[in-house]
Amino acid sequence: MKKLIYTAFSACLILAYSCQNSEWKRAEDANFYYQIAPASNSSPKLDFGDLVRYRFSLYKDGKLLRNNHPNLDSLVIPPRDYRNIIEKALVLCKEGDSIAIKFAYKELQSYLPQYQNKLKPNDELIFGLKIHSFVPKATLEASQNGQFAQEKGFETLEKMEQERKFILDNATSYSRQLEVYTQNGLSAQNLRINEGLANNNPDQQYTAQTGDTVAVYYALATQPEGTIFDQNLQTADRFLFVINQDMGLLAGFHQAAQQLKLGEAAYFYIDSRLAYGEEGSLPVVKPNQSLGLFMKMAAIWKLKK
Repeated sequence: MKKLIYTAFSACLILAYSCQNSEWKRAEDANFYYQIAPASNSSPKLDFGDLVRYRFSLYKDGKLLRNNHPNLDSLVIPPRDYRNIIEKALVLCKEGDSIAIKFAYKELQSYLPQYQNKLKPNDELIFGLKIHSFVPKATLEASQNGQFAQEKGFETLEKMEQERKFILDNATSYSRQLEVYTQNGLSAQNLRINEGLANNNPDQQYTAQTGDTVAVYYALATQPEGTIFDQNLQTADRFLFVINQDMGLLAGFHQAAQQLKLGEAAYFYIDSRLAYGEEGSLPVVKPNQSLGLFMKMAAIWKLKK
């Protein structure tokens, strides 16, 4: 077990770490176990609203399944009641820490749908994370442009619950429309919608630019079959990323997000060159296969240059 933890950490570009205690700690109110390699600094622990940048590696039986090296992923930590196990693990850490978490695939199945034909719900996985840097919530909010005064992402739990309910109530409709869209090969402009919780304030016409952090609802489907293989509509958990900086994402995903104003939604056609390219992502996405994307812009955090 020590060797497995060491492997997960080192693959995350973490300095050599020797576990003095091979026992896993069980996380409170969460279905995972963890071990932490603490950094030698006095930074505060991560908390709700902080913007976190991290590297990760995912393992099964010591075999690497996925990582984001040498790039960084980003997210804004949501309130306690809306956290998945990765976000629950992050709040155990501070800047510079490394953590390995052990859990069953079913705990993250909706976030890792590409393995549903390869893994069983109770298969044990290990996720290694290295906290690269973070921006505290207070700094993030202070740096926002004034035009976002009415929309600060996770502004209130009530607003989040309202958005979640709207997305869940319309998830089936969105999925059906995405199937029709991908089958007919329509353009995003022809199906652009602005409904539900869209903010129609004329002062909020900004679209995200490189370096901005956004939160979106989305569904990806193969084209022309219309088979949805990745989405967050059924859980209504916002997906957060930094425009043109989280390079683990499809190029078309970044480009689509830059077309939407706050509250807008649209269907996009993504050419294979901006998706999985010549290799595809078998068995779901074939080589040179185009994709259909539904995306709704839920929040934008604009940092001062």
